[in-house]
Amino acid sequence: MKIVVVTKVLNEERNIERFCQGYDFADAILVADGGSTDRTVELAQRFDNVQVRDFPLRIEMPDDPAGFMNPEPQHINFVIDWAIEEKADWICLDGADCWPNSRLRLEARTIMEEVIEPMIYVHRLYIWGHDRVFIKLGQEQTLWAWRPERVNVRSEELGQISCFDSKMIGMKGPRKRLPIPYICLHYFCPDEETVQMKMRRYAAWGYPQIHPLEAFGPLVKLPREALE
Repeated sequence: MKIVVVTKVLNEERNIERFCQGYDFADAILVADGGSTDRTVELAQRFDNVQVRDFPLRIEMPDDPAGFMNPEPQHINFVIDWAIEEKADWICLDGADCWPNSRLRLEARTIMEEVIEPMIYVHRLYIWGHDRVFIKLGQEQTLWAWRPERVNVRSEELGQISCFDSKMIGMKGPRKRLPIPYICLHYFCPDEETVQMKMRRYAAWGYPQIHPLEAFGPLVKLPREALE
């Protein structure tokens, strides 16, 4: 059984090492780099099971802090196609700022060996800083991994370019819903500086944003069992 983890990145040097460590159970981690100017690629290439390819599509966007954006659906499909090229039995798609908790990390291979359904769904906790959670988010389970020979999961390419209007398709059929404490931890708001940078990016894309604390608060303490 070949497990291939895929992620798309742009300037993720603060997250990429922990992402690769969190997915160390994978046979391969495929990193589609959208043009990073920091140490993302260098740090990723330190791991024996990591491969990096350049994702060449850029949309010039002067108001974006990066000066451009990578069209999201094409970026996702680029790395999915790469995983299929690598003959993955399971594809696991995740963001570089999101990784499995200890329980999911340790038992992932066993779960994938035993599960009958072609898709696996998990709960995600959306974390503020390092120890608090948005209680309005993470109430539903989301797709975590799938068997590409049984389901054709893609990102719909119908003019959408950003994370706000992209849509995953092909997710029809039986799914295994993992119970808590199997969790993915999404550290999408590690500090105020990162939040403000993201809000500038989103505004440049035409999506003015409300601050996450205003949109998704209140916060609660990150449950200790989520890390176990």
